[in-house]
Amino acid sequence: MFKIGEFILYKGTGVCKIEDMTEREFGQEVKILCIKTQLIKKKSTIYIPTDSKKLVGKMRNILSEDEIHTILREMSVDDGQWIDDAHERKNVFREAINSGEPRLLIRTVRTLYSRKQELLLKGKKLNLSDKQFMQEAEQMVCDEFAMVLHKKPSEVRSYIENK
Repeated sequence: MFKIGEFILYKGTGVCKIEDMTEREFGQEVKILCIKTQLIKKKSTIYIPTDSKKLVGKMRNILSEDEIHTILREMSVDDGQWIDDAHERKNVFREAINSGEPRLLIRTVRTLYSRKQELLLKGKKLNLSDKQFMQEAEQMVCDEFAMVLHKKPSEVRSYIENK
């Protein structure tokens, strides 16, 4: 189980700090809750019942520096393929974000960034949905990598590109 003071990634949300573990009554049940605060949206607090396998399963330890370097090395040639079908593409990107899996998040960002560059050459822009997926995936990667690598989130993109 996770401990107070630990930083974790809550899938679909981003990096959080476990602030407290407390008991609360829900009807006739008393549940132990893990209370986390998002790093970016400090006012956003998430309460997770520790007996909920589904919700606790959305939590994972943040990566180590070595794990980040391994991922970047493995992904140096892995560019995702563009999916023409908008519905299928949304499902793939949403799944990547909900998984919190760094490789999938990076692939999502790279795929969308490549598409954005192609469209810019034609004088066009990403559609709103794709833009939002790119921003959300990039935010999750940058938050976690910045914390582990002791960088500002704004420095992470160039760090990834140079690896």
